[in-house]
Parts: sequence; structure tokens; C-alpha cells
Amino acid sequence: MDDTFTMRVRAAAAATWWTVLVGVVFVLMIWVVYLALISNSNPPAWFVPLTGIGHGISWPDLQHVSLWFVCCFKFFVYMLIFAAIWLTLWGRQLKKRTSAS
Repeated sequence: MDDTFTMRVRAAAAATWWTVLVGVVFVLMIWVVYLALISNSNPPAWFVPLTGIGHGISWPDLQHVSLWFVCCFKFFVYMLIFAAIWLTLWGRQLKKRTSAS
């Protein structure tokens, strides 16, 4: 195996792990904001002007959409974690094969 390819795979794995870390921090921040929004049964003051923009949007609809946004983002972060694990294991195998040659 080519040593530069092994280094690139390992660098991609490291970059993916850093991206996972940023994604997890972002999910935690979004989740805190979501919990703050859900805890109020009454809509906040900034929501009232938005009802004029999107006709038929209610407070429960906004809460439902925000929950789906958080769920979808978490799904993509999980897929990124699987990709990071795969790249890490592949990089280790390439490193073993390169050192054995």
C-alpha cells in the first residue's frame, strides 16, 4: 500500500472525529434551546409577529417542526460517527499492512 494514501485516510478519520465533536456540541446547544422552547406552553413575544408571515402556523406546529429538526440532525451526526469509526478502522488496517510490507 502507498504510505501517502494511508496518511490521507488517517487524516480524514481525524478530521471526521473533529467534525463529530463539533456536531455533538451543536446538537447539545440545539437541545438546550429546544427544551427552553418546549417548557413554555404559551408562545414567546417574538413568535407573535411570525404568525403574520406564515399563515396557519401555530405554537405546537413550531414545536413539532423543531423536534423533527433536532431528530434529523442527530441522525446525520450518528451517520457521521459511523463514517468516522469506519475510517479509523480502515486507517489502522492500512497502517498494519504498510508496516508489514
